[in-house]
Amino acid sequence: MQVSKEDFALALQEMGHDPGAYRGKRITLQGMCELYELDPDAVAEAIDLRHIAAHYDYHADTIWVDALDAAHFYFCVQHATQFYSER
Repeated sequence: MQVSKEDFALALQEMGHDPGAYRGKRITLQGMCELYELDPDAVAEAIDLRHIAAHYDYHADTIWVDALDAAHFYFCVQHATQFYSER
């Protein structure tokens, strides 16, 4: 990840957003992939590599991701994509 989660949260705050509104909120893995148009296999690999913290809910058979972590991961993926496409 190119930008730390702390710096990402600070940038959100400087742009007038409240990172606390996202912190602690959960989004499903499927919802994250749909919202940010991400490949589920790439996100699963990022979870395996511990780039994203995820929690498995056995009762609901669902993988949950912190909403702020999901937004941070998406920002980093977009940033890397733009960086390499400009080269």
